[in-house]
Amino acid sequence: MILRNSISFLKEVKRGTLDLLSLGCMAFTSLFPRDRNLVLFGAWEGHQYADNPRALFLLFPELYPMKRGVWLTSEESIARELQEEGLPVCLSGTFRAAMLRLRAGYVILSNSFRDVGGSALLGGARVLNVWHGIPIKRIGIPEDRFRKWVFLKKRDLVKYSFVSSSPGVTSQFKKGFQLSELQICEWGQARNDVFYLPHRNAIRDCFPGLRTVVYMPTFRGDWMNSPSLNLSSILDLRALDEFCRRNGMVFLVKFHKWARFSPIANYRNIRVLENDSDAQLILDAADILITDYSGCFIDHLLLDRPQIFFAYDLEQYLAADLGFLYDYREIVPGPVCLDNRQLLRELEILAAGEDPCRDKRKQRLDFFYSKDNRGPVARKQLEKFLCQT
Repeated sequence: MILRNSISFLKEVKRGTLDLLSLGCMAFTSLFPRDRNLVLFGAWEGHQYADNPRALFLLFPELYPMKRGVWLTSEESIARELQEEGLPVCLSGTFRAAMLRLRAGYVILSNSFRDVGGSALLGGARVLNVWHGIPIKRIGIPEDRFRKWVFLKKRDLVKYSFVSSSPGVTSQFKKGFQLSELQICEWGQARNDVFYLPHRNAIRDCFPGLRTVVYMPTFRGDWMNSPSLNLSSILDLRALDEFCRRNGMVFLVKFHKWARFSPIANYRNIRVLENDSDAQLILDAADILITDYSGCFIDHLLLDRPQIFFAYDLEQYLAADLGFLYDYREIVPGPVCLDNRQLLRELEILAAGEDPCRDKRKQRLDFFYSKDNRGPVARKQLEKFLCQT
């Protein structure tokens, strides 16, 4: 026990020392001139090429051919993928990446400074955190007083802005991240532009003539130690397969990118998609969305299609997780099902052509999205952010 406590103490000392060194480097590099024609992009701690930053990164060369945009990643597979597509990319742990961070005038993130390899060399840059969706679960900065102090000081050493989608969402971000009104920009969610722009949806193309039911549950546990999910113990797959056969539907399952799951038996009308499948294209294909505590339903609201909430472990989840920002049953715009029997009953209602929760979806849409954020927003975000000096 003494040895374990000593190791834990030494780890805390090491982390605190590194935090202070990083803070000092940020203060020093804030004295360096910044290149306002260099923009860095990153997402999900450097492990994903996805989400709101990806939508902005892909549009960037079209709007600003004379500027330089570079995606930073910690994954060699992502670096190879972007190189093969002819897109500018750099591994975040390299000397070149350090030089890019030292010179960049603008930085676009989805989670934290770690999206582009860390904060140490970003002092004086203008940083836009476009976040990774709109949450219904609790969010916030570190509770530890020292870590909170470091976190806020780092933000002070960059020109930091945070993207929201409506006044209601802004109020939660202000509270959770201790942001001021001036730091929050109500510019929408760029990753949802795909809903509005002409495109082919490869998922729909795979199932011509079938209505698509998508089950997209939230993440459980933590990304370092996630439990392995057994879909057969969660869903009545045999009954769902028969339901889909009778009603001309296909049932698609998309787990969170960090989730682990056991393989299932072969069913004609049920498919489990890869974890790294494009979530926005899957939502775009979803004629009916089934989720639980995930904020993906908020993106799907923009499509005005039915939703069901399969909260089979509601009490356990409430006890183990951070909790919700809102009353769960009140905020979700669809029926809450606690077991497979209820789930199948609600699916039968929708299959019959009824849509009893349309008005509630409209109310939630009004809360989560301002009217000027219900359409393509990536162009607006880039133009407003990059005009700032």
